[in-house]
Amino acid sequence: MAFQVEITYSNGYRCGCCARDWEHSEWVDTLQEALEKVPVELIDGDPLQFNGDMEVTKVTVVDGSTGEEVARATAHWSTGYGRYSGYNFTCWSGFRPDVGSFETVYKGRTKVEETWREVLEDLREKQAQADLAKAQADLAKAQQRLQSLTK
Repeated sequence: MAFQVEITYSNGYRCGCCARDWEHSEWVDTLQEALEKVPVELIDGDPLQFNGDMEVTKVTVVDGSTGEEVARATAHWSTGYGRYSGYNFTCWSGFRPDVGSFETVYKGRTKVEETWREVLEDLREKQAQADLAKAQADLAKAQQRLQSLTK
């Protein structure tokens, strides 16, 4: 039985204008060999670099005889919460038959104990507070301008 391991790499940029992806596919003979290519935690170094010149963004293992997906892992970024926010947090999550579902969250290169859902909720709250503060400042400025025009 053979397994196909499909790995998607990125150049490390997280904005749409700069990000570039490319794929690599290889065949291995055993499930154990295939699962070694699907890390539960992101690590620096070869073959799966993280936060370097090249990042692994997705790994999929497919059973060659059935075409069934056996294992997978995908990176997610905290985009949409302020400028350059895609570099703040990374979630590496997926499934492997030997460990089940997994999710590891990083702030930069440091592993954190929060879940991805908690991180996103915190970021949404911080963004809402920043938006509210900006709106209040804009309102105060507009009221000042209105007062100066009505005098």
